[in-house]
Amino acid sequence: MRSINKAVENGSMNSTNTRAYLIMVYVILIWWIFSIIIRGAVKLGYVRFNKNLVLNQSLQFEDLFSRFNMFGKALLLRLLTIFYILAWSLLFIIPGIIAAYRYVMAPYILEENPGMSIGDAIRNSKQMMVGNKWKLFCLQISFIGWVLLALCTCGIGMLWVGPYYNAAEVAFFFEISAGLWTRQQANQYQNQYQNQYQNQNQNQYQNQNQYQNQNQNQNQYQNQYQNQNQYQNQSQNQNQNQDLNQSQNQNQNQYHDQNQYQ
Repeated sequence: MRSINKAVENGSMNSTNTRAYLIMVYVILIWWIFSIIIRGAVKLGYVRFNKNLVLNQSLQFEDLFSRFNMFGKALLLRLLTIFYILAWSLLFIIPGIIAAYRYVMAPYILEENPGMSIGDAIRNSKQMMVGNKWKLFCLQISFIGWVLLALCTCGIGMLWVGPYYNAAEVAFFFEISAGLWTRQQANQYQNQYQNQYQNQNQNQYQNQNQYQNQNQNQNQYQNQYQNQNQYQNQSQNQNQNQDLNQSQNQNQNQYHDQNQYQ
């Protein structure tokens, strides 16, 4: 803006040219901001369109705008990835490039799992690209020839090269995502097995405790029964002793009476 003002003061640029230049700058700036805002949702819709293309499913133009119901998530995902890439780029250019490859699959994952959080999509993208960054780089390098040919046509050829590359990137996502989901499923199965094993051990421990409690209760009942039998036997013995004593007393009384009578 200062250069424009100096040019106007020096007379090298008149006011009409200045206004036209400013209008062009503002239009480009507004379009750039607008593209950043809507590009996230458009990217998810374009991913869905290319997935249907790779899977030989029916293609519909409406698929390009089918993910505008995730507008907030798509915008936040794009802003976060840009922020992370810029933050890594402050260290050096190479860490920024590696970060760009690390988060490149986040839109694909979020489109395939709309209920997933943005943080989980970014983490899954990082995990998915472990060992696959070089493969994606080689895939991109393989399109250099096509890009050079497209540039020879003043960029018109990019209308064909761009969709071709995006479809190839979707196929690349399908290839590497199968291994990731297989590892995750294996981990889930392992966790489920461990949980089932722990639950079985807990159930066995509970059953053992119940069995021990039952045995204790049975022992208590047996002890109570034995105590009752002992009490009954003692009572019977006492009664018998009392009866014997009474009979002896009666006999003694009779004998005493007989002696008196004699």
